[in-house]
Amino acid sequence: MLQRTWSVTIGLLDAHGICPSARKRFVKRFPEGAEVTLANCRKALAAGFDLGWLIVEMLPPVGRSVYSETMSLALSLFRAATRREEARYLDVIQSAWAMIQWAYPPPGPIHYQQHLMAFDDRGWQADQATSSLAMGRYLPDDVQLFRQVAQRAWQVYQRDTASARAEFRYSQALAAYLVLTA
Repeated sequence: MLQRTWSVTIGLLDAHGICPSARKRFVKRFPEGAEVTLANCRKALAAGFDLGWLIVEMLPPVGRSVYSETMSLALSLFRAATRREEARYLDVIQSAWAMIQWAYPPPGPIHYQQHLMAFDDRGWQADQATSSLAMGRYLPDDVQLFRQVAQRAWQVYQRDTASARAEFRYSQALAAYLVLTA
């Protein structure tokens, strides 16, 4: 199979409407542009670039479909590989929350939403932000203890799923590379 080679340049990204923050990161990471290689796809993912956006912008529908199906399978495999760790994480969060609810029965409707999030490297920050609104009626020490438990549980989840997350990121880079060079 003949693989085409091409480069992603800031001009190309500008023509497709790259957002200002991603543009700044791209120029910093790849000042001369970047040839589409597996190594550069991995570097782009590590730098936080959304290769899915690039694929949607650059490829015809059949290429987007292949990438989408491949990533759907990779995500299913990732979820299967991390199901136990995710359940353990949620159990810890829910148990800690239940203890606070027991100590402080709500005066009205419960404002807590289950701590489900996109499990990625930003997950704890997203979790912390969504729970801070509901924490207003509790004592600061109890809120701090809950956040410490939640943060520690997130760290354990991150540690226990590190290899699965690395494999998923590699699958993402490989799929992007293959469809972008096909």
